[in-house]
Amino acid sequence: MQIAEYDNIIVGSSPLNLIVALQKLSNNEKVLLIEENEKLGGAWYTKSIWGYKNMEVGCHILKNKVSGYSILTKNGLKLKTMSPKPSVLIAKPNGVSALNKVLNTFFYLVCKIAGKATIERPFYDFLKSLKHGRQERSEYKYFPNGCFELVKKLELDILKRNGIIKTNCKIKSANVQNSPICVTSSSGEQMTCKKLILTKNFNIENITWNDTTSNPIQRVLIGEHYVLRLNGKKKSPFSFIHVLEDNLINLISDTGAFCEDVPNTELVLCISVKSGNGVKENNLIVNSIESKPTKTEQNQCAEMLLKKLKDFNLISVSTLMIDFIYESYPVNVKDPNAIKELKERKNPNVEFLDSTDLIDSLIQYC
Repeated sequence: MQIAEYDNIIVGSSPLNLIVALQKLSNNEKVLLIEENEKLGGAWYTKSIWGYKNMEVGCHILKNKVSGYSILTKNGLKLKTMSPKPSVLIAKPNGVSALNKVLNTFFYLVCKIAGKATIERPFYDFLKSLKHGRQERSEYKYFPNGCFELVKKLELDILKRNGIIKTNCKIKSANVQNSPICVTSSSGEQMTCKKLILTKNFNIENITWNDTTSNPIQRVLIGEHYVLRLNGKKKSPFSFIHVLEDNLINLISDTGAFCEDVPNTELVLCISVKSGNGVKENNLIVNSIESKPTKTEQNQCAEMLLKKLKDFNLISVSTLMIDFIYESYPVNVKDPNAIKELKERKNPNVEFLDSTDLIDSLIQYC
């Protein structure tokens, strides 16, 4: 059996991974990018639902950092200033710290007195920066056609540069103690690479190093999204809302704005919800992969979200639910001791991209 050889094997296809792949290809290196799902993008993915193509699932925003935007535009991606500006909704006057509580109470009262549902996020960020120090900022920008535009453009560029992409493919095992690294896919295909590039959510069943084989992966849920298809109107314009101090809603995104097929009589909103159980880790609620809500519970939650949107004065009280979809966000939690040991070995053949926010990750690694 002939074993395929690569300079780099990149596991996962988040936008950061795609841009790193382009960087490697620009250095005339041979790149294989492996994605276990059918579509590229990681958490930045779309679905065809209700007859609409490439509907964005997930509440995505690009932090307004000039250097991060510059990396995207240098890769040929067009950005547009977000209008209306992203905003913050204070559900109740509370906060995790004394300063946050004062700020949230102030904004909560200002919004109530002014009869507004939200306050512009740039203004909120400015006041918070008085404590943390000012940074280079820009107007918030976005991709006119959502994350589909971002992922598709990067995918085409990789293929044009002779990069190889495999979807519906997962690495079953990787032996990283020797060079080149030996990799076996779930289909039994064997490959070697000079460098294995992993991000935070990598999914490899068995990793061998230091004559030890470890299975560091536990699949869990850290997020849930509801995409609501509504017949109604907004009471005031909004694009992306960060909801503070609510027991259910975390983020609201007008995902229908990224899809030209949606008629004016409909609203399609994506809502990121907080899980009510599980173990809290790094400000996230980590749930068992088995803890998805039943269909009845999903229906109840969707109706509750519709009511909250009306209570927050974001949509008209006459707005009706046409349909909704529920999407869970699974991630691969690693055994911290196993990963710590692997990182401490500082194997030059293994590169970790500790990706969290897209813009911050681009600035750090690109």
